[in-house]
Amino acid sequence: MTTRHIVTALTTLATFSGLISVSNSVVPNSAIAQSKESKPEVVELKEDGDYKPIAVAYFREFLLSGSRETPESAERRLAQASIKTAVIDLNGDGQVEIIAGFMGDMRYCAKIGGCPMTILQKKSGQWQPISPDRLMAFSIQLDRGTTKGYRNLIAGRAGFQHNSRLIFDGQQYVPVGLVVPDNVIAQPTSKAKGCLNSRIVTNAGIVRESYRVGNFVLNDGTGSSINVREKPTTESSIQYVAPSRRGVSIFEQVVGTDDYCWIKVEGQIWDKGNTRPIGIFSGWVRGDFVKMET
Repeated sequence: MTTRHIVTALTTLATFSGLISVSNSVVPNSAIAQSKESKPEVVELKEDGDYKPIAVAYFREFLLSGSRETPESAERRLAQASIKTAVIDLNGDGQVEIIAGFMGDMRYCAKIGGCPMTILQKKSGQWQPISPDRLMAFSIQLDRGTTKGYRNLIAGRAGFQHNSRLIFDGQQYVPVGLVVPDNVIAQPTSKAKGCLNSRIVTNAGIVRESYRVGNFVLNDGTGSSINVREKPTTESSIQYVAPSRRGVSIFEQVVGTDDYCWIKVEGQIWDKGNTRPIGIFSGWVRGDFVKMET
C-alpha cells in the first residue's frame, strides 16, 4: 500500500465511533482558512481538530511505506510526534482540503531531510494526497495567484530561506522552483564576527549536510539562556528562549547589520520534566553563541 492511495478503514472506523465526521466535507466559511490574494500568508497548523485522525492515518501509512519502520516503531513515532492540521478551501469549490504536518520528532525529520507534510483532498469518499510525494517542509504559505483554479503555495523547507513554490498541475501540486526572499544572503567579510568557516558553510551561506545535525549547541560561555529570534537582528522578536547547551541543527548563515554572522537553527522543545520533546523551535542566533559540540 502506498501513501498515494490511503485506505479508508481507519477513517471509517473513527467516523462510526463518533471521533470525526467526514460524511459531508462542506464546512462554513468561518471554519476554513480564508485565501487572500494580497501577499503570501502562512497557513496556521493546529494540533487539535476534527481532521487530525485523518492526518494520523496518512502519516501511519507514510511511516510504514518505503522505510524500515515496523508497526510498533511507527506507533511510537506517532506518539512522539506532534501531528498538526489546517483545513482550507484551495480551489473555491466549498470543499475543504487538509494541510497536515508531522512535527516534533526533529531527529527523524533530520534523518529523512525534513518534516513530512501533505495536502489531502477527498476524492470518491477517500482522503488522498494531492501534494508532491514525500513533501518535506516546516510550513505552507498561500502564495499569490492560482493555477488551474487552485491557490499557488510555498513550502517552507527545513530551515532554509530558499523555499519551494508549488502549483497545481490538474492532478496534484508540483514544485516549480525556489522562492528567494528580498533579503538576499549576505556573504561574510573579513570584518564579520562569529562566522562558521567554509568547511561547514558553502559560499551561498548553506550549511553542508554532514554538519547540520548533531554537531552544535547554543552556548554563550556563561551558562545563560539564548534568545532565538525571528530574524537575524537583535531588533527582531524573540521566538524562543533556549537553555544553555541545548543541541540544535544548523542550516544557514547570513551577515547581519551588526557585522556578526547569524545562524539559522532548529531544536527540540522539551516538557517541564525534560523527559520528552513536545515541539520544535526555529529562528536565528548570533553566530558566536553557536558552538561545535565537544
